[in-house]
Amino acid sequence: MNYAMGLEHRKAILESLPENGKMLEWGSGGSTVWFSENMKPTQKLVSVEHNIDWHIKVRSAIKNHDVTLYHIPATDIVGKNSSSGEELPVGLADYIWRPYNLDPFDVILVDGVARNMCLAVAKLILKTGGIVFLHDSQRSWYEAGKRFFETVKVLESCIDYPGPELWMGQ
Repeated sequence: MNYAMGLEHRKAILESLPENGKMLEWGSGGSTVWFSENMKPTQKLVSVEHNIDWHIKVRSAIKNHDVTLYHIPATDIVGKNSSSGEELPVGLADYIWRPYNLDPFDVILVDGVARNMCLAVAKLILKTGGIVFLHDSQRSWYEAGKRFFETVKVLESCIDYPGPELWMGQ
């Protein structure tokens, strides 16, 4: 499976997860598989994906039983986000809010749709002292979502996957 995130970024995220920690990821993909293969047995991962094709592909590649994958369809377009132009599909509220009913997370990666809204919910479900990561953080329309947190660090683009930056907040 191809990775749409550089190795140094994936390592930084996983290194932030405590020994018995729980991680949430909005936006399943190759990184989900990599995390599942490199997590400690005591660590847990929950991943939420809106695209059924990605969900199936990731589910078939996951061998770790401590990974929970949710497919939450968000397909029928109802409008556009006025700040980013991002299309807002039906089902988006469930995609964003589903993790709210779970136990708080030590690490949250926002790498799916509706990232600013996911960051707002992340503020509510991140454990005290936890870290939130935003992939592709160089995009100006994510500034609104980053304001919910204090910036800890920004990791520049990776050699093996040039372009995206990884923002860390607390």
